[in-house]
Amino acid sequence: MSFTIDGWTSIAGRSYYGVTIHYIDNEWKYRSVVLDFIPSRGRHTGEDIATIFHACLLEYDIIDKIQGITVDNATSNTKFMHELDKQLPHFDLDNQHFRCFAHILNLGVQDLLKTLARHSETDNKGQEQQYEDNEDETEEDEEYAPNIADSLTAITKLRSICSKIKRSEILKRKFSLLVKQLACHQI
Repeated sequence: MSFTIDGWTSIAGRSYYGVTIHYIDNEWKYRSVVLDFIPSRGRHTGEDIATIFHACLLEYDIIDKIQGITVDNATSNTKFMHELDKQLPHFDLDNQHFRCFAHILNLGVQDLLKTLARHSETDNKGQEQQYEDNEDETEEDEEYAPNIADSLTAITKLRSICSKIKRSEILKRKFSLLVKQLACHQI
């Protein structure tokens, strides 16, 4: 059987791991089945993932049926594969660990988009310079108008931070502790 395993955090901020098996049945039909959906303690370390996955294999008595495991490129997954290699003597790290092509492609596209955005910002700065050179053509009221782009950028960053905290049990705990500490210091 081939496996995929991926971490997921619920809207409520609880962490889980989904383990999916992929195989060809006796009638030569491709099958893909969610084997288990395992709650995690919020720690996404390679050791924890290996322990969770190993326990799952033992529970279903399929520890010797691994053909391959596909995971994304997270550092913790690389550590997971090395830990699993220690726990399973028959596991071949070099030939049974596969990196998710869709994830690699996504990372490449994101990198390309960031590069394009940097080039676009450089082009826009050139346009801003042209605008500043023609300053005497603008009306006085425009000098005092708030920069809407800066406001939207700040709001976007704040929303992103809030989303990250909401999705992470660890960040939620740290944020809650910080709020409690600040509340104790209020006058």
